[in-house]
Amino acid sequence: MAVATESPIGPDTWTGSKSPKSFGEVEVAVLQAMETKIPSHDVWSSMAEAYIEIPAVDKGETGTPTTSVDSLPVVEDRGIDALPRHIDLLQLNELNWNQLAGHQEWRTTLHLRNLTWKLCDEGTLQTFLERSGLMESIEKIRVKPGIGQRSGSAPLRVKTVEEVGKVAKFFHGRQFPGARSPVAVSFAHSHCRAPDPFKVPQPSFGDPYRVECEHLSDEPLTLPPGL
Repeated sequence: MAVATESPIGPDTWTGSKSPKSFGEVEVAVLQAMETKIPSHDVWSSMAEAYIEIPAVDKGETGTPTTSVDSLPVVEDRGIDALPRHIDLLQLNELNWNQLAGHQEWRTTLHLRNLTWKLCDEGTLQTFLERSGLMESIEKIRVKPGIGQRSGSAPLRVKTVEEVGKVAKFFHGRQFPGARSPVAVSFAHSHCRAPDPFKVPQPSFGDPYRVECEHLSDEPLTLPPGL
């Protein structure tokens, strides 16, 4: 079998931190592997390892990658076509303390992320809010626990706009025992839905307008034949 002396792939093509000493050594290794009848996927895996060094994924204690949406960098310039939809929604739902203080906010549903699993129970969270003096400001609680002992989330509906800032400042940036990162508070996603026709009050129509008619003569009205 003839060995090619030139390869269309040059050293500049590979961007990894590991590169072979020469292309001839790699080709000889591939031919030796083919003679020993090594499966083809192992051959190409050996070639890939010779050129590119794949970095290991940083995993947590549960064996899952530690990267999450919360670690995304904050993008200052927001355009219509510049950002993905999920990042744009995150920015639209961020808390603006100046708008809250200036009464320029109308949303009252907060979203608590990275909530410790110890509070991912409606009864436990309600008791914690009562002891913290915040239950009087909460209208509705809904808890979304994580898998196992992972952090969860909890949407909270505050009664008034004036009390949103007090509840948000209590949770935002606070790290509870059992959580890997502090609590992040934002506004919940708002979904625009069409009104339910069964719940929308329908206009009530009155009786048809009746006009009373009188005959011009006292003679009985004769109808045409067949009527």
